[in-house]
Amino acid sequence: MANNLPTTAYKRVQSPSDSLDGVACISMVVGKPIADVFKAAVEKFGLRGTHGPYYIDEARLQILFATFGYVAGNYKELTSISDLPDLALVWQDTDVEQGFGRVMLFHRMRDVANPKQPFAYVIDPAPQTNPSKQVTTELDDLELTWFMPISPMAKPK
Repeated sequence: MANNLPTTAYKRVQSPSDSLDGVACISMVVGKPIADVFKAAVEKFGLRGTHGPYYIDEARLQILFATFGYVAGNYKELTSISDLPDLALVWQDTDVEQGFGRVMLFHRMRDVANPKQPFAYVIDPAPQTNPSKQVTTELDDLELTWFMPISPMAKPK
Protein backbone atom coordinates (compact mmCIF):
# COMPACT_ATOMS: atom_id res chain seq x y z
CA MET A 1 0.00 0.00 0.00
CA ALA A 2 1.38 3.41 -0.91
CA ASN A 3 2.05 6.40 1.29
CA ASN A 4 2.06 4.57 4.66
CA LEU A 5 -1.71 4.86 4.88
CA PRO A 6 -3.66 4.04 7.99
CA THR A 7 -5.95 1.05 7.60
CA THR A 8 -8.47 1.85 4.88
CA ALA A 9 -12.17 0.98 5.09
CA TYR A 10 -12.23 -0.63 1.64
CA LYS A 11 -9.96 -3.35 0.36
CA ARG A 12 -8.69 -3.33 -3.20
CA VAL A 13 -10.32 -5.71 -5.65
CA GLN A 14 -8.34 -6.13 -8.85
CA SER A 15 -10.26 -5.89 -12.08
CA PRO A 16 -9.73 -8.91 -14.35
CA SER A 17 -9.59 -6.53 -17.33
CA ASP A 18 -9.47 -2.82 -18.13
CA SER A 19 -13.17 -2.78 -18.99
CA LEU A 20 -14.38 -4.10 -15.63
CA ASP A 21 -12.89 -1.39 -13.40
CA GLY A 22 -16.34 -0.11 -12.40
CA VAL A 23 -17.46 -3.64 -11.51
CA ALA A 24 -14.34 -4.02 -9.34
CA CYS A 25 -15.16 -0.74 -7.57
CA ILE A 26 -18.71 -1.89 -6.89
CA SER A 27 -17.29 -5.12 -5.47
CA MET A 28 -15.11 -3.08 -3.09
CA VAL A 29 -18.02 -0.94 -1.88
CA VAL A 30 -20.62 -3.68 -1.44
CA GLY A 31 -18.23 -6.27 -0.02
CA LYS A 32 -19.15 -8.98 -2.53
CA PRO A 33 -16.74 -10.96 -4.72
CA ILE A 34 -16.22 -9.42 -8.13
CA ALA A 35 -17.57 -12.63 -9.69
CA ASP A 36 -20.92 -12.01 -7.97
CA VAL A 37 -21.10 -8.40 -9.19
CA PHE A 38 -20.12 -9.42 -12.72
CA LYS A 39 -22.72 -12.22 -12.67
CA ALA A 40 -25.37 -9.63 -11.78
CA ALA A 41 -24.17 -7.47 -14.70
CA VAL A 42 -24.35 -10.42 -17.10
CA GLU A 43 -27.88 -11.26 -15.94
CA LYS A 44 -29.19 -7.67 -15.93
CA PHE A 45 -27.63 -6.44 -19.16
CA GLY A 46 -27.42 -9.58 -21.27
CA LEU A 47 -23.63 -9.46 -21.43
CA ARG A 48 -21.91 -12.53 -22.77
CA GLY A 49 -19.83 -13.63 -19.83
CA THR A 50 -16.66 -14.53 -21.71
CA HIS A 51 -16.69 -12.07 -24.60
CA GLY A 52 -15.54 -8.61 -23.44
CA PRO A 53 -14.51 -5.92 -23.46
CA TYR A 54 -17.52 -4.25 -21.91
CA TYR A 55 -18.46 -0.65 -21.41
CA ILE A 56 -20.29 -0.34 -18.12
CA ASP A 57 -21.75 3.16 -18.49
CA GLU A 58 -23.23 5.49 -15.88
CA ALA A 59 -26.73 3.98 -16.01
CA ARG A 60 -25.42 0.42 -15.69
CA LEU A 61 -23.20 1.37 -12.75
CA GLN A 62 -26.23 2.93 -11.07
CA ILE A 63 -28.34 -0.18 -11.65
CA LEU A 64 -25.60 -2.47 -10.31
CA PHE A 65 -25.14 -0.35 -7.20
CA ALA A 66 -28.93 -0.43 -6.61
CA THR A 67 -28.88 -4.22 -6.96
CA PHE A 68 -26.59 -4.33 -3.93
CA GLY A 69 -28.37 -1.68 -1.84
CA TYR A 70 -26.55 1.52 -2.81
CA VAL A 71 -27.53 4.72 -4.57
CA ALA A 72 -25.18 6.04 -7.23
CA GLY A 73 -25.73 9.57 -8.49
CA ASN A 74 -25.00 10.96 -11.92
CA TYR A 75 -21.44 11.72 -12.95
CA LYS A 76 -20.48 15.32 -12.16
CA GLU A 77 -17.49 17.29 -13.31
CA LEU A 78 -14.78 17.38 -10.66
CA THR A 79 -13.30 20.81 -10.11
CA SER A 80 -11.71 20.21 -6.69
CA ILE A 81 -11.04 17.24 -4.44
CA SER A 82 -12.88 19.15 -1.71
CA ASP A 83 -16.06 18.87 -3.84
CA LEU A 84 -16.06 15.10 -3.48
CA PRO A 85 -18.46 13.36 -1.11
CA ASP A 86 -16.99 10.86 1.33
CA LEU A 87 -17.57 7.98 -1.10
CA ALA A 88 -17.51 8.20 -4.88
CA LEU A 89 -16.39 6.59 -8.08
CA VAL A 90 -13.88 8.86 -9.78
CA TRP A 91 -12.96 8.98 -13.44
CA GLN A 92 -9.46 9.42 -14.76
CA ASP A 93 -9.09 10.31 -18.44
CA THR A 94 -6.57 8.06 -20.14
CA ASP A 95 -7.29 9.16 -23.73
CA VAL A 96 -9.20 12.45 -23.91
CA GLU A 97 -9.57 12.38 -27.71
CA GLN A 98 -11.16 8.91 -27.70
CA GLY A 99 -13.11 9.49 -24.48
CA PHE A 100 -11.37 6.59 -22.75
CA GLY A 101 -10.66 6.50 -19.08
CA ARG A 102 -10.93 4.36 -16.04
CA VAL A 103 -12.95 4.20 -12.88
CA MET A 104 -11.42 4.21 -9.40
CA LEU A 105 -12.84 4.34 -5.89
CA PHE A 106 -12.48 7.49 -3.76
CA HIS A 107 -13.04 7.43 -0.01
CA ARG A 108 -12.60 10.03 2.72
CA MET A 109 -12.48 8.76 6.29
CA ARG A 110 -11.19 9.51 9.75
CA ASP A 111 -7.99 7.88 10.92
CA VAL A 112 -8.74 5.81 14.04
CA ALA A 113 -5.39 6.85 15.51
CA ASN A 114 -6.09 10.53 14.76
CA PRO A 115 -9.89 11.00 14.54
CA LYS A 116 -9.72 14.78 14.11
CA GLN A 117 -7.67 14.40 10.94
CA PRO A 118 -9.62 12.93 8.02
CA PHE A 119 -7.72 11.56 5.06
CA ALA A 120 -8.75 10.72 1.52
CA TYR A 121 -7.48 7.96 -0.70
CA VAL A 122 -8.15 6.39 -4.08
CA ILE A 123 -8.08 2.68 -4.85
CA ASP A 124 -7.18 1.84 -8.45
CA PRO A 125 -8.47 -1.61 -9.50
CA ALA A 126 -6.63 -1.71 -12.84
CA PRO A 127 -4.53 -4.86 -13.22
CA GLN A 128 -1.59 -2.95 -14.72
CA THR A 129 -1.30 -0.44 -11.84
CA ASN A 130 2.05 -0.36 -10.10
CA PRO A 131 1.56 -1.93 -6.63
CA SER A 132 2.89 1.24 -4.97
CA LYS A 133 0.08 3.25 -6.62
CA GLN A 134 -2.85 0.85 -6.15
CA VAL A 135 -3.96 2.74 -3.03
CA THR A 136 -2.83 6.35 -2.83
CA THR A 137 -3.42 9.63 -1.06
CA GLU A 138 -1.54 11.51 -3.79
CA LEU A 139 -4.79 12.58 -5.45
CA ASP A 140 -3.51 15.61 -7.37
CA ASP A 141 -1.22 13.31 -9.36
CA LEU A 142 -4.26 11.37 -10.66
CA GLU A 143 -5.81 14.23 -12.67
CA LEU A 144 -9.36 13.10 -11.95
CA THR A 145 -12.09 14.68 -14.09
CA TRP A 146 -15.51 13.27 -13.05
CA PHE A 147 -17.12 11.70 -10.01
CA MET A 148 -20.22 9.70 -9.15
CA PRO A 149 -21.43 10.03 -5.53
CA ILE A 150 -22.23 6.75 -3.75
CA SER A 151 -24.31 6.19 -0.61
CA PRO A 152 -26.22 3.34 1.03
CA MET A 153 -29.92 3.18 0.23
CA ALA A 154 -32.19 4.41 2.97
CA LYS A 155 -33.73 1.56 4.94
CA PRO A 156 -37.53 1.42 4.77
CA LYS A 157 -39.19 2.45 8.04
